[in-house]
Amino acid sequence: MIISQPHPTASELAGYADRTLAPRPTAQVRRHLRCCARCRADIEAQRQVRSVLAARPQESSVPTQLSDRLTSIAGGQADTPLWLAPTRTGVLPSPRAVRRTRALSGSATMLVACVILLGLGYLVAPELPIVRDARQQASREYDLSTGTGAVAYAMTAVQAAPTGRLDTRPTVRSPHPLSSLEWTPVSPATARLLLTDRDSLGYTGSQRVMLGSGTSFVQANVRVVHQPGEPLHLDVLDRRGGVVSSGLVVDPTPNEVTLLPMGAASFRVSEGGQIAGQTTTLLEARRGDGSLLVRWWVAEALGVVMWAEAFDPDQTLIRSAGFTSFTPSTLVEQPQPNDQLQLSLAPATVASATSQMCGDGFSCAPELAGLPLLQISTDSPNRPSVVHAIYGRGDLRVSVMQQLGRWNDDDSVTYGVTQDRVLMSWQSDRVVYTVTTNGGHQLAARAAEQLPHAGPARTGVWQRASAGLKRLFGGR
Repeated sequence: MIISQPHPTASELAGYADRTLAPRPTAQVRRHLRCCARCRADIEAQRQVRSVLAARPQESSVPTQLSDRLTSIAGGQADTPLWLAPTRTGVLPSPRAVRRTRALSGSATMLVACVILLGLGYLVAPELPIVRDARQQASREYDLSTGTGAVAYAMTAVQAAPTGRLDTRPTVRSPHPLSSLEWTPVSPATARLLLTDRDSLGYTGSQRVMLGSGTSFVQANVRVVHQPGEPLHLDVLDRRGGVVSSGLVVDPTPNEVTLLPMGAASFRVSEGGQIAGQTTTLLEARRGDGSLLVRWWVAEALGVVMWAEAFDPDQTLIRSAGFTSFTPSTLVEQPQPNDQLQLSLAPATVASATSQMCGDGFSCAPELAGLPLLQISTDSPNRPSVVHAIYGRGDLRVSVMQQLGRWNDDDSVTYGVTQDRVLMSWQSDRVVYTVTTNGGHQLAARAAEQLPHAGPARTGVWQRASAGLKRLFGGR
């Protein structure tokens, strides 16, 4: 009985025909050939071909026409050594295969270039700064845009100064308590006229400032120097009289209307006594329920507010600032400020909005909550990181503070933010918005609804790389 053997492979048959197969496979092929006529015929054919080739004389070269034809068919692989042939597929490249290979090579090159470009964009992507105390900063900008006079600016200067070297006790030296005063009601127009600051008087003096809200308090002495027609110079001093910070404040334009505090239902005046050697008139603003809102001591002869105090609805004193010394002068030497105090984050005021200012998530709407745009200030007209827009009509004001960055909503320090305003803050894409208004919660809500609310910007790999590419090719 003959046992059928496994069918040998083509390479085993070729090796058997060439007599190059190893002994054991040779024995297996030989046993298979005993019962397989087809394989025997294949072996015989291979041996005949080898006999014919061996009998032909060897030529020194291949015919030129055949060589050129084979070279054109082989294309880019024509110079490949023959000893590498066993590693190839044995199929010569067609024009279509060549085009496909070139396309794949080009795609791979483009992919590598894109990966390198995205990686470079990721590396140079700008880091968004952390916006801390957004409401405090917005309130300071609001004060600068609406307040007038040395007392108002001294409060703002203390807000902007570093607090590490300042007193944090809720105490203040207020004017002496008033009693047995004869009050005279006055109109809002008369109150506004009393509070309008005059720029024609030069003076030097010192002020005491206290700001408080809840459990956060700060107080400091402020040195004031004013020369007619020049910015107001302020030095914030520490407990020992050393300069913590200093800076200049430019007064509003002469035709700027002095704002009265929102919620003031009535005004009245009386004799205010002497403050820092100056005779004053006491002006009070009260709410509709009769509670005290603000007090001002005004030196009418000089056109200067000598002291001011603000109260919350519980009649707690939350802001107080006034002169403890005051020397009028027609010519005052203006000292040089240091660069530590930055009262405004957007000091460069421009007449109108530009496309550069209003890009990248900033809003420069010509009207907001029914109020027209009055003023736009930025820290840079071309590539701003801060945009401050003021809307208003009459005594109504809406301030929109826009800061490029990521909002840290832990606004733990809130001294100076009083009950005469409403503040709302949120993050929209890469911009932190803060709305400040003296028009109450409803006006603040209407203004906020008309501003962007895109949610926080994503900070994934693709978003960071895109931001970096934008920066590389001329964006922010």
